Amino acid sequence: MFYHTTILNYYHDQTREPGQAIEPVRKRRAVDRREPTSYRMRVHVRTAGPDDELDVRRIIDAAMLDPGDVETRIDNGDVLVAGDRHGVDEFTERPETSERERILGAIVLDPHTGERGAHISAVAVRNRHRNRGIGRELVTRALERERRLTARFDADVRPFYEALEFAIEPVDDRRYRGVVARSGDGTGD
Repeated sequence: MFYHTTILNYYHDQTREPGQAIEPVRKRRAVDRREPTSYRMRVHVRTAGPDDELDVRRIIDAAMLDPGDVETRIDNGDVLVAGDRHGVDEFTERPETSERERILGAIVLDPHTGERGAHISAVAVRNRHRNRGIGRELVTRALERERRLTARFDADVRPFYEALEFAIEPVDDRRYRGVVARSGDGTGD
């Protein structure tokens, strides 16, 4: 939420003495400059390749997350990225001027050893593109692929995981863990 200071002149003729100067009154009001949450951006999600490493690192670093060795995870196919297909005609799927897409978000997975599924080490979206469904699409695609996901997260992102139907339990006063499984994974969910 951004705050905007507005200077308002109030003319209180009943309370102002004739000849008295009018004092501007400063009021601080909240202005939400984000896109409406109903706006969903069209993105396509794919497995990250070696050329995506710098973009993934920038997105993860900007979110102040530390998922570990991103390069190895990319090499293992455990990182998904969401791009906007910038430079690609939306209807013909052919490049207009450039084949380079902008990477807008990434999810870094840590496969569970000895069991089905993966742990979400990090999920992040570029600040300017948040609240457009990109993080949701990344988690949804990861769930389709892995069938079961776990995550540990802070209280401020709990609504994100609740909206994705994670079963959530507290770890301590500020941290939570969650799990979500897709039907047909053999667990009976």
